[in-house]
Amino acid sequence: MTEHLTASERSSSDNWKEVTATVLSSTYHPARLRDLSDDYQDNSFFVVSFSYTVDGKLFVDEYERSEPLDRGHEIVILYNSSKPGENNLSEVAPTSRSRIVGWVGGAILAALIIYLAKHFDLPDEF
Repeated sequence: MTEHLTASERSSSDNWKEVTATVLSSTYHPARLRDLSDDYQDNSFFVVSFSYTVDGKLFVDEYERSEPLDRGHEIVILYNSSKPGENNLSEVAPTSRSRIVGWVGGAILAALIIYLAKHFDLPDEF
């Protein structure tokens, strides 16, 4: 069974071409952060790995979705003919999850630097 893209997912650019990709795996990832409201929302997801071939070269990528796909399932994707490693399922912009991890990691690092600077009497400026 082949999963087709909706018309809104198709690019008007001539650089984007269709190719059939094959699912390699679907890996379950439980939700890491819970919503503190009374309404429970399941934020778990699946990372689907897939491969496709352009001009004899194999490309492997992955994307997130709420439901798994079976190994061997075929999906039609769009790839950038100028850069075949880019496709419409690639994560181009960071997700909100990666932004949260970045902000939390940065805050922890900043707190650690401040603690070490005060604990070891380091100068205010490095």
